[in-house]
Amino acid sequence: VDKRKIYFLKNGVFNPTSFPAQDVKGELVFCSAARIEKNKRMGEIVTAFSKSNTSKKAILYVIGEGQALEETKQIAKDHGVQDRVIFTGALSRDKVLGFYKSSDVVIALGSINPLLEAMTCGKAVITMDIGSTSEIVKHMENGILIKQDEISKLPYYFDLLSGDKMLRQSLGNSAKEFIKSNYLTWESRVEYEISIFENIIHRSKV
Repeated sequence: VDKRKIYFLKNGVFNPTSFPAQDVKGELVFCSAARIEKNKRMGEIVTAFSKSNTSKKAILYVIGEGQALEETKQIAKDHGVQDRVIFTGALSRDKVLGFYKSSDVVIALGSINPLLEAMTCGKAVITMDIGSTSEIVKHMENGILIKQDEISKLPYYFDLLSGDKMLRQSLGNSAKEFIKSNYLTWESRVEYEISIFENIIHRSKV
């Protein structure tokens, strides 16, 4: 197949100016949004938050629903952080993005889209080296990248980011610049996709 006939389209990203920030509690806000199933590691995120030395005024927002929701709530109770872990339930896309916008750190261990969305908002991110995440996040350059067998280090990175505002800002700024340089907004991506089809149709008529 002629390589000139092959097009690869990345996912688009949302324009962060198009949705409002959400009201949040806490002097320092962590956030993670995912379907709450065991393979999404939300229980491990809550456990790591409880083991970290973050300020008692730090809050972790857990966004989503799923079969492991009650189990994850129990983990928060068992570790004595039920007052600092807020479960919002499932939210609309705009509200999820609004929480990212209001957060200091976003943890996205399970899938690419939440990672890209948080980086678009210019937030310090913690993610796991799985799939293509290592192509997006460069450790300590534009985010925190944890190897799959190093999940036990998660509390350390909670503490690292909690105590270093300049690092959070640096990682967030670099993350935002990476997205700007490598991804289109959904609107621009749709326009690009339409131009491809128009070009294909035009060539077929020649």
